[in-house]
Amino acid sequence: MSAPVCTSQAQCRLNGLFGTAVALCTAMLAWVAVDLMSAGLSGAALLWMLPPALAVALWAGLRLTGTPPCGITATLACAGAAWGVLALNLLERS
Repeated sequence: MSAPVCTSQAQCRLNGLFGTAVALCTAMLAWVAVDLMSAGLSGAALLWMLPPALAVALWAGLRLTGTPPCGITATLACAGAAWGVLALNLLERS
């Protein structure tokens, strides 16, 4: 396992929430990349996917420093995932 050891049950839940949100952001970014390569979306779609990309960058920064996620980082990752869901729905309709 590559996850840091949990110091409490709340920290374990926070790690799970953060990891799930980042995994969703990564999947959404992959979806947009595939759509861009198949010429289904314009390059402006990348601007719509900036918050999920920032959530993945936040994960990478925490991973490099060895810092466990806190409430703020989990909130930012969840916000990035929620934004990505909205952006994908709007981009697919246009």
